[in-house]
Amino acid sequence: MEKHKKPKCGENLLSLFHKLRGTVFQAFDESEIHTTRTQQMILSAMDGGKPRSMSELAKLISTSNEQATRAVTQLVKMGFIERYQNEVNHRVVNVRLTETAHEFMKKISARCEEIVAERLYGEEEADPRQVAAVCKLIKELDEEFRKMSL
Repeated sequence: MEKHKKPKCGENLLSLFHKLRGTVFQAFDESEIHTTRTQQMILSAMDGGKPRSMSELAKLISTSNEQATRAVTQLVKMGFIERYQNEVNHRVVNVRLTETAHEFMKKISARCEEIVAERLYGEEEADPRQVAAVCKLIKELDEEFRKMSL
């Protein structure tokens, strides 16, 4: 009897990461507001999510607490993040996105979708059904990764 083989996805994951990362960074780079890569990672990771402690945030974006704190300090100055003390443990600082940040991220998200369409079709008219299908696949992949806590 043949053993069940797990699908090999490492190469595809690396290729997908490179393409998606490039798409997201392009959208940020084209925006009217300059943000660093770390700030972009923070905004992306927190968009649509719950408030987090600084330690949780650093872990979420795979960086040090110091690096996350420096990036958050600038995002606070830009009006994108609010800091507040945790109600249970006052030594813990929590952060959340402001409404300004949510609006900015809607623009980034829309631009990401446009970039996907441009990359699929170049100068041709994009077929909205195919763009929607790619977006649906990305959403399903995101949901699966969330279940795996990746």
